[in-house]
Parts: sequence; C-alpha cells; structure tokens
Amino acid sequence: MVPDRAQSCRAEGLLQQQLKRLENCAHRVDRWLTIKHTLLTLAVTSLLTTTAFADPIHDAAMNGDIAGVTTELHKGADVNAKNKDGETPLDYAIEFNQTEIANLLRKHGGKTDKELKAEGK
Repeated sequence: MVPDRAQSCRAEGLLQQQLKRLENCAHRVDRWLTIKHTLLTLAVTSLLTTTAFADPIHDAAMNGDIAGVTTELHKGADVNAKNKDGETPLDYAIEFNQTEIANLLRKHGGKTDKELKAEGK
C-alpha cells in the first residue's frame, strides 16, 4: 500500500514540527550551558580574588613549606606581598610559628604588615 499525497504531507509536517521542537530544545540547552559557564567563571574568579591564600608564598609560609617559599622567592615573588587581610608572608610565618621560614623571609627583606605601615607602605 502506497501512502497517498495527503499522508505524505501530514508526515512531512509532523517531521518539521518535531525538528522545530528539537531545535528549540537545543537552543534552550545551549543558553543554559552558556549561563552555567558564566556562573562558574564568576565563582572561580571570585574565589581566587577573595581567598586569603590566593598567593602561593603566603600559603607556603603558613604551611611551613620552606622549599615552596624558596621557590616563590626565586621566581620573583614579592616578599612583602599582602593578602586581602593585609598580611604578609612574614606575618603568616610568625602567626604559625614557622621560625625557619620567618628567618628566610627576613633575610630576603620580608617585613610584617605592622612594620610596613610604620614605614608608610
């Protein structure tokens, strides 16, 4: 049995409707993925700029990682860089009783936030 022209037209119309629905669905998914990507990018950016440990030299000083502090100094890290709370790597070394790191930072010109403020920095 061969479908008549009317049946073929109806079938074609149904296929076009389905295709349109799929295209609309794809556009919604694409918009959703774009929004998700944007939100994730904003969240990561926010975390990286607001975390107290965003600077590797601060993190290394706090954790007693002398090799990490040395590496950061050799890479040219600012020995007196301040985090969002105004603390320097030396502040962290002192706060977390990392005497060897504190001595290393001082040897490289490291100062506490208080000392920098006294110097007008």
